Amino acid sequence: MDQKKLNVIDMFMIASGQFGCMVGSGVASGVTLILYFVSKGGIYAPFAAAASILVLFFMYYLGLEIGRKYSIGSYDGLYKMVYGKASIVLSPLADLSVILTSFVCILAVFSGAGSYFNQMFGWPILVGALGTAVICFIIAYKGIDFFNKAQGLMSIVIFLILCATYLAAIFYFGWDELVSKYAMRWVPEGFSFGSVTWWAAMHCSGLVSFVGVYMIQAKRFHTRKEIFGTLGVGIVCNCVGIILPILALLAYAPYVFSLDVPMLYLISDIINFPAATLAYSVLLIFSMFTTGAACLVLISERFKRYIPQKINHPKARSAILPLLLCAVTVPLSLGGLLAVYSRWAPISAALCVVTLFIPLIIRAPMLLARKQPQNQD
Repeated sequence: MDQKKLNVIDMFMIASGQFGCMVGSGVASGVTLILYFVSKGGIYAPFAAAASILVLFFMYYLGLEIGRKYSIGSYDGLYKMVYGKASIVLSPLADLSVILTSFVCILAVFSGAGSYFNQMFGWPILVGALGTAVICFIIAYKGIDFFNKAQGLMSIVIFLILCATYLAAIFYFGWDELVSKYAMRWVPEGFSFGSVTWWAAMHCSGLVSFVGVYMIQAKRFHTRKEIFGTLGVGIVCNCVGIILPILALLAYAPYVFSLDVPMLYLISDIINFPAATLAYSVLLIFSMFTTGAACLVLISERFKRYIPQKINHPKARSAILPLLLCAVTVPLSLGGLLAVYSRWAPISAALCVVTLFIPLIIRAPMLLARKQPQNQD
């Protein structure tokens, strides 16, 4: 086991794996934030998002602490322990949850890339989707170490751009509109606190599947302090990546609800400053690369043992799953970003509630309460 203590840079690099997944094209474009929060909660959307983030990272803590205590360094090892005797039934369902969630994210990445390059440069949608798929495949194919470095560097750029563009969109250009929304206590038609809570839970449960990104690094954690430090960095990044754009979108609701890339409208039409549009373009492109590559890595690491043993060439084995995923998802992504999320995201989130969220939150405290764990992988 690696005995090197984690420093702040190490913690950010690890946290950037989940951050890169979370801030993918759905969040960077604003589509999922409208779907799960703004269109359901109105002025209560930021508070629902904050609660969702805290619950989400508590779930990540449970997973990592079980991994540290029982020397588990894999996603499937974690959930086999959580499921216990029910693993024979629930493990295949959990695999389906992870596959579907990652599949939706990959579809959204390639769909968002096609829409973006078509809108900005007039490229055919297929060209943008295919070009993004090639870059994501290269990052995933290079392996975990290369992925972590690439993810960490891109996440730093994404984080800085998020802060600059969204703070400008809120406080300089959209402040009066946002204050007006709270003054009139604006909520969407059909609002209820039950609906807000349900959709926040759905969002949280969907992102629980990315505990697998943390579990890839689980054996690097030697103390609970290192877990807290890494997850603390992750919480800050997630708050910036989710709550700031929610406030920006809320200022211009409900008009932005019908747009395919609502955040691009705020940056290019409302802020209307070339540097901001360029910065947001970099953000969106990098978020596509980080999410697409992360999902390819997550699925490939989880299911690489199913590759036929007769294929023993390391490079060939590393390429098969990412290449297959890209070949399947690029054609399916051409229907548009809104179509991808409205059709697939609620289904994958509901499946994650049943197979990932509920079992972990019920069983994890029992596992952590055991005094003499047996090492398992």
